[in-house]
Amino acid sequence: MESTKFSAKLRDRTYLKNIVLSVFSQGGTLFVSYLTVPLALGYLDPTSYGLWLVISSIFSWLENLDLGLGNGLRNKLTESLTRGEVVLSKQYVSTTYFLIFVISLLLFGLILIVDQFVNWAEMVNSPLNLQSEFNRVFLLCALFFSVRFVCNLILAILRANQQIGMTKVISLVSNLLVLGSIVFVRATTTPSFLFLCLALILPQIIVLAFFNILFFATRFASFSPSPGSINLTLGRSVSELGIKFFLLQVIIIIVFATDNVIITKLFGPHEVTPYNIALKYMNIGAILLNIVLAPAWSAFTEANVLNDIDWIKTTLRRLLGFWGLSLLLILFMVAISGVFYEIWIGDQVSIPFSLTILMAIYVAQSAWNRIFAEYINGVGKIALLLRLNIIVGVTNIPLSVFLATSMNLGSHGVILATIICMMLGSFFAPLQTFLLVNNRAKGIWNK
Repeated sequence: MESTKFSAKLRDRTYLKNIVLSVFSQGGTLFVSYLTVPLALGYLDPTSYGLWLVISSIFSWLENLDLGLGNGLRNKLTESLTRGEVVLSKQYVSTTYFLIFVISLLLFGLILIVDQFVNWAEMVNSPLNLQSEFNRVFLLCALFFSVRFVCNLILAILRANQQIGMTKVISLVSNLLVLGSIVFVRATTTPSFLFLCLALILPQIIVLAFFNILFFATRFASFSPSPGSINLTLGRSVSELGIKFFLLQVIIIIVFATDNVIITKLFGPHEVTPYNIALKYMNIGAILLNIVLAPAWSAFTEANVLNDIDWIKTTLRRLLGFWGLSLLLILFMVAISGVFYEIWIGDQVSIPFSLTILMAIYVAQSAWNRIFAEYINGVGKIALLLRLNIIVGVTNIPLSVFLATSMNLGSHGVILATIICMMLGSFFAPLQTFLLVNNRAKGIWNK
């Protein structure tokens, strides 16, 4: 009992350190990222910036095609480190890096092959004058993505070590370099879609590569990746859990990341910009909860390994309290949205108030769902959510198109479809969490 209490206190202390570090780092990241939007819009036009958002969305999808190995490693590494199994931890890390490297090469090769038969620019409804440059930038981003695909694993390792605050520091450094790069290209070049994309993506890769080298040379030296520690048998155990996370990620891509493509295909890339600006603004409303939630996944994994149910219940109650505070902030932000848009982006882009309201509902609902998803992911009981999300994935795109076109709702219909589809998780995830923490989950609820 005393050991459990000590572990809970230590976990709470680590959790609090992560929150404090995340507050300052994520606050800085938000400030910098919000400066980036008007600078990028001022460098190019809303249509070109909308095309960048489409490219960014596409490669965000592809980053999830790691077969769930990042999340699988996160859970397995947390478990092995909690038990003090350093050699096993090194094998998990080495094997996962090897598998991600192989997947990265295969994906880049596949993109090069498909490029011979597909005009990427036509697929996203790019204006004729940008199509040639868009296709070149797309392939360049594919190359950068392949490198970032491997480097991103350091973030999963930091999360597994319950150092989520450090991932926010990395994000802040990355965003500062992006901001500096945009300022540089604005001052030294004529408007160029290529230069904008280089400024937005290249700093991210440099920062991730640097921190990979730094951490494995210092605090993670005991389980840094090495060829001799690759164990493909362990790779199977990581991938068995990871494949479930992968399927969830694919469905999340369908539900969330296809919105930009649907909008640009139906209404043109210029409509993507107000949609994303409204979403970016309303996401501020969930920042407090997201910061508090960030360390939860791996902390829940550790507590579950140690069977510390009291800590899990207490933490879930606290998170629900933070959700209530976030809801109040979201309502306030809706009320002042017109003034904020005027100060932030002026008259460059017009944001309908109705779109802001829908984004507010979406952000509040997403925050609610995430509380329970963090716990369910942390304990690896994701079979039910996987089945529910398959239904959501099949439904979301046709419902988005129907509401946007047949019901004449435009881009409003796209986010409304997402809200409707997310209602399944809003009900069943809290129910499964209740059953799990009270040891009453049976069958699919406990898989």
